This record gives sequence, C-alpha cells and structure tokens, in this order.
Amino acid sequence: MIAVNSGSRVAAVLLVALSFLSQHLIAYSPCLMAVDSDFLKYEVTDVFVGTFRHRIEIHNSDKYRVSDLKLFVPLLTNETARYYVFLSDISAPRKYDELLNDSYGNLYAYWKDLVVDVGEDITVELCYKVLSYGVKYIVDPNRVGSYKPESNFYKNFTQPEALIESDNPEIVSKAQSITGNAVNPHEKASLIYNYVVKHLSYARQEEENGALWALRNEVGDCSEFSYLFVALCRAAGIPSRIKTGFVFHSAPEVLEDGHMWAEYYLENYGWVPVDAAWKQFDRIDARHFSTMQSIPERIPYTNYYFSTKTYLVLEDKQTLVLTPSSPSLFGDADFASNITEIVREMKQIDIALFLATMSSSGFLFPSESQKILNTFEECRIGLQQAIEQKSNLKLSEVSQKTKEIFQGVWFLLLKTLIILAFIFTIPLLIVIILLARRRTRKFVAQTI
Repeated sequence: MIAVNSGSRVAAVLLVALSFLSQHLIAYSPCLMAVDSDFLKYEVTDVFVGTFRHRIEIHNSDKYRVSDLKLFVPLLTNETARYYVFLSDISAPRKYDELLNDSYGNLYAYWKDLVVDVGEDITVELCYKVLSYGVKYIVDPNRVGSYKPESNFYKNFTQPEALIESDNPEIVSKAQSITGNAVNPHEKASLIYNYVVKHLSYARQEEENGALWALRNEVGDCSEFSYLFVALCRAAGIPSRIKTGFVFHSAPEVLEDGHMWAEYYLENYGWVPVDAAWKQFDRIDARHFSTMQSIPERIPYTNYYFSTKTYLVLEDKQTLVLTPSSPSLFGDADFASNITEIVREMKQIDIALFLATMSSSGFLFPSESQKILNTFEECRIGLQQAIEQKSNLKLSEVSQKTKEIFQGVWFLLLKTLIILAFIFTIPLLIVIILLARRRTRKFVAQTI
C-alpha cells in the first residue's frame, strides 16, 4: 500500500515482481556470466523463508521547510540464484517517481522533491517476501578456468575505485607479498582472506575509510574488511566486488545497521562469497541480503541515500526486521517447501554417512557405499541446478532421489551394525562357552 503523511491510506496495491525486473537487467549486465552447472559448485547448508522489512525515517529538525528532498533506496533483486525475493509492498508519502537501474545490475526506487515540514518526518518502508539459501562452495582448483584480461568484465572488476585503491603501490606490494608464488586464483583469494582476518582487528568506524587506510591501521569494521579484501584481490588480478545490504544473526530479529561483505570471481564457478568480518570464506548463510553489488553508479555504497539543495539539518535512521514464515508465504509453496525438506534430509544423510564411515560400511559393502555416495553427489548437483533454474520439475526429481538415498544409507548402516554386532558377539560367546566348560570341569572334578 502507499501511505500518505497525514496518516490516511490510499487504496492501491503495489506488487513489483523483482524477478521480472532482474531478468531485464541481467540481459545486459556484465556482472553475470554463464557458469557451468554440470558439476558440484556449492552445497546448500540452510534455507530461510520469511519476510524482510526495511523502514527509513527522515526527520526535519531544522527551522525551515524542506521541499526538494531526493531519496534513493537500493532494492533487493534476484541478481543471484542464492535467493528469490518479491517486493510485495511499499509504504511512502507517495509512489516513487522512477525505478532506476545501472549497468552493474543495481536497482533503485527514486523519489524527488519530497516535502518535509519543520519538526515532521517522512517514512518509507519496503516489504519483501524472501526465499534464501545458505551456501558453501566446494572449489576444485583444477576446474577453475583462466580469466580473459582483455574482456570488459575483467577490466571492470580489477580496476581501482574510490575506497578500493588497488593500484596504490602499498596495496600492490602487499598483494604480491601475500600471494607469493601462488598461481591459482582460488589459492590467492584464500591467502588474501587469511591475511585480512589475521591482521585486521574489528572496531566500529564512524565513516568509510577505505582499503589503504585499513592496510595502514590494521583496524576497521565490515566495510574496511571488505574494501581491503577486494583491493588486494584486484591488485592480484582477481575480479572482485563489494556487496552491501543487511545481515541477521537469527530470525526473528530487529536491527538498525546495514552490512558489507565481498565476492570474488572464479571462472566456471561464478561469484564466490566472502564475509571476512564474519569469518566466512567460500560460504555465506541464508540471512545475508544484498541491495547493491558491483560498482554503484548513482549513489555511494549505502543502504539508502538522500540529499537536498540546501544545507538543512535532517536526521535519519533505518529499521530492519526479519521474520520467519512458512513456505505457504509464496504462491509457489511447493518449491519452497520441497527445498526446505530436501536440505533437511540431506543433513540427515550427511549424519548417516558419517556414522557409516565410522562403522566401516565402505569396507564391508564397498560397491553399495560408493553407489550411495555417487547418487548423493548427483542429488547435490541436481539441487544446485533446480535452484539456479528455479525448476519445480528438477526439484521433484531431486526430492525423490533424496528419499531413496535416505532409506538406502540407513539400511546400509543397519546392515553394517548387525554384522559388527555379530563379529563382536562371536568372540564373546566363545569366551563365555570356554568359561562355562572350565567351570563345569572344575565342578565335576570336585564332586569326584
């Protein structure tokens, strides 16, 4: 719904399908490249279904009326297959003037000439429905392809920019020192990540200081951790980018601060997540949501941006609310519920496979164990493909196979335990029989 400052409500429904908008952006965005899905790139570690609300409040504490306020709000989009978002409602003084985009896939709701009377507030609130996945990348160095340095994609994501001074001699020298003789981009990125988390101490900063400042001072918050990681990667020839948005420790949860993390690009794998401030490398949980990625062309790296032509005193704050829900939140509830169930069963299969390994199932039933492992790998790849293609048909196939593996691995474990019990029982029975015979002979000897 679209709200009016007086408090009355305008009877209107604003449902913006971001998947449609994102597909339009993806058609020409250099951020997204075709990636092979026929091998396992990542495992899905968790699933979140729920709502996300982003509330922005701007208060006029000056003695003059504001009549030319411009407001940019970056939107969550389906830029990545890691989550599916639907902007279900916007509450604002009036409908946004434009939906703006840029060549890097960023999308903004834009208001111009907003009016804020003295002592009054304006409030903008965006409500999303979210289906998101936590992922853990499994990178095989031998599968990592070679970059194309002559491509615009490579040039865009290895060039320096404000706060990411990847061409500064200090950063270039440090990147060379960190990576040494390493050649594989994944190994280089790992070495850079280890350097950043080892040498930077976390401390909240009041302003954006950038990569060079972080390198010299060895301190910073999520921004400095991310800027330094990206700058060192770019200096080492690895395409990388900043991600800004929001992160939650749990759900439900209410926050006021945004968050920043990073991604680096591997040929054949795509964009790989890194949150150095949260000690997450090649993985990210299901409660990271990005509103801006790549190099923003319209506003700085931020959760929202406003300006006026006059120097008036305006106060602002944001509130972020994440609330879990059932899969029925989405119209296509089967897709959300199937993924949730599949990931739950895969976790149980992992536990069963661990127990089977510890109990020597592979030694006792080598062919059966290998078949289960191979089929389980196919299921993980199938789930990856279903998520990236948003395919219900593929998901149904994976669901059926997962159930079969679930039954098969527990049956294998049961057979293994029965055999182990039999193996350990025989010596025990022999000992018992021998002891019984010894006692019998001793008793007979005493009676004679």
